[in-house]
Amino acid sequence: MNFELTFREADATLKTVTINALPMAQILAQKPSLDARNRLAEEKYTFKLQDDIALLKVKSFQPEKALSYRKFLANAFKQLQDQKVQALLLDLRDNGGGYPEATWQLLRYLIDEPVQASLVEYAMVDQIPAPHDFEEEMFFKHFHRQKKVFVDSMFEIKGAQRILKPYKKAYRGPLYVLMNAASASATGEFLGQLKTHTEAVFMGEEAGSNPVSQSASDLLKLTLPNSKIRVVIPAIQSISRVDFPNDGHGIRPDVECIPSIESVLAGEDELLVKALQMVHAQK
Repeated sequence: MNFELTFREADATLKTVTINALPMAQILAQKPSLDARNRLAEEKYTFKLQDDIALLKVKSFQPEKALSYRKFLANAFKQLQDQKVQALLLDLRDNGGGYPEATWQLLRYLIDEPVQASLVEYAMVDQIPAPHDFEEEMFFKHFHRQKKVFVDSMFEIKGAQRILKPYKKAYRGPLYVLMNAASASATGEFLGQLKTHTEAVFMGEEAGSNPVSQSASDLLKLTLPNSKIRVVIPAIQSISRVDFPNDGHGIRPDVECIPSIESVLAGEDELLVKALQMVHAQK
C-alpha cells in the first residue's frame, strides 16, 4: 500500500509525493527510537536556566498529582525571583489542555493584578435527561454537584466568576510564549488570559482552540444501544473574560515560525532558536 501526499511549497507551488506504507511490525519496532526523538515523549514539566534566560515547559494541564504540580511551579518561580533572569520562555507546544484550575495556578505567577478569568458558565439543563444512559463517572457526578441558577433561558453555574490573585513570587519580566496548533482546549483559554492580562510575545503557530468560548467542561459519556458507538457530550458552556472578540480563531502568533520538515526530522527546534535570538537581541 502507498500513500499519495499533496502539499504546498513555500513558493505556493503544489507538490505530490508517494510514500510507501510500512508494515505494523516495522512501525512497532521503530517506535522506541521515534519516541526518543519526539517532543511528546518528554517530561510534562521542565524548568531550566540557560545563562540568564529561563525555559519553562508545560506539556499538560492535567497533572497526575496536583500537589507535585504546585510544588514544581513554586520552585520554578522561586528560582526566577532569586536569579533575576533576563526573560522567561514559556513553552506550551503540544499541550492539549486539561483542568482550568491547573492553568490558573500558572496564571497567578504571571499576572500583576487580580483577574476574573471566567465571565460566565452555563448549561441548557439543570438535570441530565435519562441519566441511566450515561456513565456515572467524574464529570457526571460533578455536573449534578454544581449549583445552578436559572437566568434568561439557561442555567448559570454559581461561583464561576472566580477572582485570581497574583502570587507574591509572580514574574514581572519579559515573557515569550511558544505555541503551536496542538496548544488546545484549556491551553487555548490560558493563552487568551495571557493575551489579555500580560505583555507576552506569542511565537510559533496559531493555537488550536477558541480562547473566548469553550464547551469542554463536564463531558458526559454514553454508549448508543444499537451501534455501540461511544458519544461524548459537553454539558457546560464557558465564556472567558478577555478583551478581544470571538472571531473563531485561536490566539495568533506575534512572530510566526512554522518548523520545516527537514528541521523536525533532524531533531532541531527552530522556534526555540528564534526565541533565544530575539531575547539576546533585546539585551
